[in-house]
This record gives sequence, C-alpha cells and structure tokens, in this order.
Amino acid sequence: MNRKKREKTEQITKKPSIKGNIIGLLVCVPFLIFGIAMIGVSVKELSFTASCKAETTGTVDSVSCEREIERMSSNHRHYIKSTYTAQYTYELDGELFNDTLITSKRIKEGQVINIRYDPEHPETKYVKGYDDAGDLLPMIFGIVWDGVFLFIMYCLIITLREKLSKRNEMLRFT
Repeated sequence: MNRKKREKTEQITKKPSIKGNIIGLLVCVPFLIFGIAMIGVSVKELSFTASCKAETTGTVDSVSCEREIERMSSNHRHYIKSTYTAQYTYELDGELFNDTLITSKRIKEGQVINIRYDPEHPETKYVKGYDDAGDLLPMIFGIVWDGVFLFIMYCLIITLREKLSKRNEMLRFT
C-alpha cells in the first residue's frame, strides 16, 4: 500500500510543463502580427488600385537602365538584376503631365503604356503592368503565414488544455 501512495505522489510531483506551451504561444504573437501587417499592406494596395477606374495612355520618352550583378559564391553563378527608370508623358483633360516610373520589367523608349487613375483624384495613378500596385502575392503570403502560426497556436492550446486537465486529475486524486 505504501508503494501505491509513493507512486501517486511521484506522479503529482512530475507536473506537466505548462510554461513551455505558454512561451510557445507568446513566441507566435509577433509572427501573427507580421502576417496581419502583410495582409493590411496588400489590402491598402488593392483598395488603391480599385479606385483607379479610368485609363489613359502615355508614351515613354526616355529610359535608363541600371544593372547590378550579384554573384553566388557557393556555385559560382551570378545573375543580373536590371532596374529601369523611364520618363513618360501622358495627357489628362487636355493637360500634359510628365512622370517617372521605376520598374524591374523591361520597358523601351517610344513604348505606349496604359495609365490607370482615379477620376476624382488624378494624382492617384499607376502604370498598368509595370507598377507593383495591386499585387496579390503579399496578401497570399500573409494569409498562409498567419494560417501556419494559427495552426501552431491551436496545437499548443490543445496540448496546454490536456496538460491542465491531467494536472487537475492528479490533484483531484490526492
């Protein structure tokens, strides 16, 4: 009989670690905030492009290209990253405007480009196909990122509940 009591007291003293689960939950919070920020930025960009309902065309006047060579030392490969800076002209309501576009996509002098703008606020605009406005990739990344960390938090909460219920059971029997 003494042996059974000793085993029960040993089980009670071997309490499941709850601290690890709580620390794990706290560590996930900054990652969730990062994912929410990615979604927020993407929603802001999408709402920006949604307001740009009118379209006009412009002409690229001049283009300059800056090339940067990046080398990867492990396999001795390199790639060239090009950044194009284009000066373009477009017309709105009979008035000519000049603007600058910086893009990683190839653009040529004399090329006709489509410019989307907000009819109520013409200064709100983007060059269709060349600006990163309205990119869905950050939103998808943010949703997947948050989904992974919500799943991890869900698993941590379930194990925390199990540990707490086991702990309560052990305390009940003493």
